Amino acid sequence: MRFCYGPALVWLLLTMGMSHAERPNIVLFLVDDMGWQDTSVPFHTETTAFNKRYRTPNMERLANQGVKFTQAYACSVCSPTRISLMTGLNAARHRVTNWTLHKDATNDRKHPTLAFPKWNVNGLSPTKGIERTLHATALPAFLREVGYRTIHVGKAHLGAVGTPGEDPRNLGFDINIAGHAAGGPGSFLGTQDFSAVWRSITERMSS
Repeated sequence: MRFCYGPALVWLLLTMGMSHAERPNIVLFLVDDMGWQDTSVPFHTETTAFNKRYRTPNMERLANQGVKFTQAYACSVCSPTRISLMTGLNAARHRVTNWTLHKDATNDRKHPTLAFPKWNVNGLSPTKGIERTLHATALPAFLREVGYRTIHVGKAHLGAVGTPGEDPRNLGFDINIAGHAAGGPGSFLGTQDFSAVWRSITERMSS
């Protein structure tokens, strides 16, 4: 099955007829745990007291030069929100309701009386037939079809270890820096290869 949400589909249809020079660049930031008022950019009809507390001039410049969405919904957990962004489906439809990591393993706490449904604990997959995954074509794959080159940087958390969705390149990104099944990179430094290996080295040196 192939999914794409309305605004993205309209955008892709509009850009299909454009030359490479005419197509605008798309820069998208997804920030975990950031509230809608944790910036000096108002996302409401009026500036709030919290907006006045923060100073985010770069975000203000991006908002002035780009497109600002003021009606949105995000899950309280990272993987469901990311998969919604990639597919245009809400969690009730893509059935990824918690963060993903180990294949076929749930991160839901057991309940004394309720039995949970078989959610898609393995996340998003471009490949059919993988148990407990959402099979869908992700947004970067659609962008590739109309001539865009895409890069993913930072936290991915789109698919479990051992499934295609663990690597953003399998979902349509041309380049992936530090994104993997465990979510955030072990380091944000290229000199450490974005890996957590440095932690064990530091521990050995200090012991």
